[in-house]
Amino acid sequence: MTDRPIIFSAPMIKALLDGRKSQTRRVLTGKSGIAAAHSVERIGAHWIACEDDRRWPLRLPYAPGGRLWVREAHALVPSSAYRMSDGVAQAIDPADADSACVYREGWERCAPRWRPSIHMPRWASRLTLVVTDVRVTRLHDIIRGDAMAEGCPFSNMAAGPDPREWFRDLWNSIHGPEAWAANPWVAALTFKTHRCNIDKMPEGV
Repeated sequence: MTDRPIIFSAPMIKALLDGRKSQTRRVLTGKSGIAAAHSVERIGAHWIACEDDRRWPLRLPYAPGGRLWVREAHALVPSSAYRMSDGVAQAIDPADADSACVYREGWERCAPRWRPSIHMPRWASRLTLVVTDVRVTRLHDIIRGDAMAEGCPFSNMAAGPDPREWFRDLWNSIHGPEAWAANPWVAALTFKTHRCNIDKMPEGV
C-alpha cells in the first residue's frame, strides 16, 4: 500500500490525541471522475460511479491497509531547545541530531515560529493512521455515530445537541461557509491511530 501524508486542523489533532477521532471525510476531486456521478455503488472491493446509463470505476486515493502520516502545525528548533522541558513532545531529525520538531497543539510556553502543516517533513510526524475501511458517500449522509467518530466533543450521542450539526459547523470552518451546502461526494475513511512516526511503526502493523 502507498503511504500518504494527510493534514489535520488543530482541533482534529487534539481529537486524535484524545482518542475521540477514528474517521475523516475527504472531498473526492475531478481525478476520481466522480463530479458527474448521480450515484455510487460498491461491487466487491471496487466502487462504481453511475451517471444515467454510464458506469465507471472510481480511482480512490485511499484503501484499507493504507497508511497516512499526519501533518500538523509545528516548529523546527535546535534539539537542545526543549530537551529538559516537561510535557514537550519532541522528535529528533534522524538526519541531523541537532535539529528537532515541536508541535503547536497543546503548546503552553512562549511560542516559537510555527510552520504550516503542509511543510511538516515525514520524520517529524508523530501520528500514523492505518485505514481500516473506505466508503464513498455524500457529505450529508453522515449519521450521528459517524459524526461522533469524526471527533465530536459531545459526551452523549443520544442526548443533547445533534453531533451532525457540530460536524456541519466544523466542515464549514475548514472548507468555507458554503462548503456544507454543496454536499460533495467524499471518501469516508475509518482508521486506527498509532501515536508514533510512520517509519517507527512496529512490524506487522
